[in-house]
Amino acid sequence: MNTPAENSYDLQNTDSSGPVEHAPSDQIHYNKHTDPALDPDSLEDFVNADITAILQRIPKTWGREIRCAKGWYPLIGALDKELSALCPDYELHQVKEKFGTLRYYFDVPQVQAQCCLDNDKENPRPVSREDATINEKKLIDIWLATKTAHRISANCIEANRALESERKRRENLYETMQKVVDRYEDLSARTCELTGKPGVLMRNGGWLKTLSIEHAPEEYIPVPTISSDGATGPT
Repeated sequence: MNTPAENSYDLQNTDSSGPVEHAPSDQIHYNKHTDPALDPDSLEDFVNADITAILQRIPKTWGREIRCAKGWYPLIGALDKELSALCPDYELHQVKEKFGTLRYYFDVPQVQAQCCLDNDKENPRPVSREDATINEKKLIDIWLATKTAHRISANCIEANRALESERKRRENLYETMQKVVDRYEDLSARTCELTGKPGVLMRNGGWLKTLSIEHAPEEYIPVPTISSDGATGPT
């Protein structure tokens, strides 16, 4: 009997007749007994060793989860290692499947002048709410005036000018890292999300997944491609 794959899915509905929706988590099935290649437990060692550490890069309040099947976990682990070599403290925002391929959203930590950090600590922003009292609104005005005065002070301007080259370096670093991410996202388009084996883009109605033809559920069919001469064929 087929059982739902124990993974988090973010299947996108690409049917132009309606809004984009999430597919139910049991959209893809595998048979653990007759086809162990589809068993998510087969990659458990890798998951425990690498994915848990990768999840720690996501801010705790954002929700630490990877929304794709385990066939892509080795790709994600290799991608993280390449990015870590370029920027050990990079921040991860989200990892998911979208339109049949991997999405990996990250950022490079921004550098701030120490005087600005000190000012923010000494002058924290007051709580703001829609039904704020007159006194609460005055506190916000005072906070904003104090913050602005610091930002336009000679010391702050000079401190931030000294960081311009470092900020530019980090901008260039982000572009370099994004090229690495692009390469792995492209690779996911040729890698089965369930098994990690070679795969092609397939669809089940409006749902797109990259799957191996050998292990794809029968309701999924390859998406035809259009060549430069206009001929169509399987991906």
